[in-house]
Amino acid sequence: MRYLLLAPDPTFTGVCSGVAFENGVGVCKSDFLAGWLCAKGFAVPPDAGHTDEPEEPTSDIPDDLDALSTSQLVSLARTHGISLAGVRTGDKNALIERIKGGGTNG
Repeated sequence: MRYLLLAPDPTFTGVCSGVAFENGVGVCKSDFLAGWLCAKGFAVPPDAGHTDEPEEPTSDIPDDLDALSTSQLVSLARTHGISLAGVRTGDKNALIERIKGGGTNG
């Protein structure tokens, strides 16, 4: 199930707790995370709270991952559901390898 979330600041664009927001609107796939964010001030609109519609396909992973910063690589991995378990914090090469491998431990 997916939840439409509204940020407390309607102009917020960024990532909060792994959920990407654009202009104050984000989509969350986790019941727990949606509830947790609501407890922190985010809101689920009553008329569009959740949907069982199929998820939109995620965008392709760019070819030039070296051009991205470490934080952008982490966000990209989270967006694509790629586990970063075992990757040391700040290890850009390991992040790139994990993303290119689709989340498998090398």
